[in-house]
Amino acid sequence: MRIFSLVGFFAFLSCATSSPWWEEPPQIEGKITAVGQAIFTGNEVIAKRAAEANARQVLAAFVKTQIQSLTETWGKQAGDDRVASRVSQYFNDENITRELINTTLRGARPLRYKRHGKYMYVLMAIDTENFAKYWKEVASKAMEEDRALQALLESQAMKEDYARRMDRLIQEYLSRVASGLRAFRK
Repeated sequence: MRIFSLVGFFAFLSCATSSPWWEEPPQIEGKITAVGQAIFTGNEVIAKRAAEANARQVLAAFVKTQIQSLTETWGKQAGDDRVASRVSQYFNDENITRELINTTLRGARPLRYKRHGKYMYVLMAIDTENFAKYWKEVASKAMEEDRALQALLESQAMKEDYARRMDRLIQEYLSRVASGLRAFRK
């Protein structure tokens, strides 16, 4: 009887000390998660939409850092400093980055809502595989459309090497983030 009481007590303590999802987004396998919040003013639909918009802002800021990280890593792995520089310049174009962020955020989905106190919270997630796929598409588009990059990748062998390195980078990224990522407000 005492053993069950102690087990129940410790189970209660572990539940009591863990943060609720709206205070700290959970890590979900294969997802980037974020919590958005909005003041509840009496209309649940409006509060949910405002919380979703807030979560998208958090996700957008986080995705931007992921783009910068992938691009920096890609630059180190490109094999040619001129190619790395050109790819970096391509991704540093604010329009390219914004398009990639917007494409990624279209896949953001609310997982759950919670009204707590005067706030409405939403837990939203985007798929890390889809994000990596979008990044690869944009990087591939750079190879196809950017004349300066095309000039640097003179031969078919160089283009194939570029594509192989990109695939390897994406696989490394996906294995590194397989357990999930959490985006936080700054």
